[in-house]
Amino acid sequence: MDPLVLVFLTSGLFLGWALGANDAANVFGTAVGARMVRWEDCVTHRSVHYCVIAFHRIVYIRLTRA
Repeated sequence: MDPLVLVFLTSGLFLGWALGANDAANVFGTAVGARMVRWEDCVTHRSVHYCVIAFHRIVYIRLTRA
């Protein structure tokens, strides 16, 4: 694999991770700060949500390209 492609993929992965973390903080930050929801519950919810969405996208891509 070309090293330049690896640099672009890595930077895109980091950008997506940073934006996703910021979105999750915006959604759950107030609730955790007000102690309405525990931090562990928020982390668990976001982790499960991201895994389900990633699986859904993989299946969708596989179905549209088949």
